[in-house]
Amino acid sequence: MVNFIGAGIGIMSSATRNAGIQLAPRQSANIAAIRSLSLQLGLIITIAISTAIIGKSNFPGKTQTYIFIGLALFLLLSSFFVVKVPESNEKD
Repeated sequence: MVNFIGAGIGIMSSATRNAGIQLAPRQSANIAAIRSLSLQLGLIITIAISTAIIGKSNFPGKTQTYIFIGLALFLLLSSFFVVKVPESNEKD
């Protein structure tokens, strides 16, 4: 399951990084910093919430399974938005 999540992040990461650099090359450092910040905050918040939920659960194993499945589904569904990221700033 963790490999699946890692692969999904890897697939989306390259597309968003390249799109940000192409759309605003002068702001590429700012875009990279904001992107890294949002990735790290997302991971920290997800881990904190998951840990809190698992800690309060009567069945931590099942709860962790449901959390992983939910996160995998969310990642799978959000990967479809990668195709919506514009490839360049050129006007046709």
